Amino acid sequence: MRRVRTLQGTVRSPDPRISEDRVGRSRVVQAAIADHRRRRAASGRRIHRDHNVAPRGYAAPVSISDKTRKTLWVKAGGRCSICRQQVVTDAEAAEDDPSVYGEECHIVARSPGGPRAGEIENPDGYHNLILLCRKHHKQVDDQPAHFTVERLHQIKCDHEAREAARSGPVRLIADPARPAPKVLTACFSGDALWSHLRGSYSFYPSWPDDLDDAQGEAVATLLDYLRDWLDVASEMSHADAHEAAKEAGEHIRELLGLGIVTGVRPRYLLLADGVDAEPSPWRSFDIQFHRVSEAQRANEDGTPYRAGATAH
Repeated sequence: MRRVRTLQGTVRSPDPRISEDRVGRSRVVQAAIADHRRRRAASGRRIHRDHNVAPRGYAAPVSISDKTRKTLWVKAGGRCSICRQQVVTDAEAAEDDPSVYGEECHIVARSPGGPRAGEIENPDGYHNLILLCRKHHKQVDDQPAHFTVERLHQIKCDHEAREAARSGPVRLIADPARPAPKVLTACFSGDALWSHLRGSYSFYPSWPDDLDDAQGEAVATLLDYLRDWLDVASEMSHADAHEAAKEAGEHIRELLGLGIVTGVRPRYLLLADGVDAEPSPWRSFDIQFHRVSEAQRANEDGTPYRAGATAH
């Protein structure tokens, strides 16, 4: 058995010599992302869900991922980072929904003219967001001289530390009711891969250590595309999703031509934080790359088929 490197929840090039500019985004993904952003910008004050209100004076955020959003809310304990009050109120009548007034606020503004504007690599990343109630969101944006970038980072850090001490660390744990399959399913089409990608918050890739340059670049290209698709898959139209799945199939066939088979399996996790009584579901999947010459067929329990045995 060859040693396999595994990255937990992050996507990196398997070969450090493969630079980012050599692994460009596809036209389909570019078009889907552009359309996603146009629709979000045109949606006005609210995006995704009612509690995500765009800060006063700049366009609605367009690319805060579900993973980032869940992480921010859980680590903040569902409380404003300044007043520490819960930002959800129960409904007074049975037919009403709870009222959510927490807002995901940018520390460095996304627009050039916004509060604390500046140049950062990913303005919609977790590091640049802080959970506030509506009152304090308005205050920090109206008073940027007092609520500086450094001060807001410190407020966020102190608040999350208090929540962690009160509730325990945020962690992903395996769902005991839904164990992961013991074997991978070989992917020979883009549709098979897309069925795992859509609805997932993350994926866990692995590959052999000693891929040659062509194999390593092909793996890196597919993983970079998956990372892009993961951000917008739930928002893509059926037509865009179909085109993206077709392109995924092309990458899978390219890898097969290089002697690499792609295998996937679902991974059912729970996002536990110690605040809520019940952890929330977190869907993910494993994607592994193996040499065709080394891949083995196996039963669902992981037992390899013997030569001449009949598969069921």
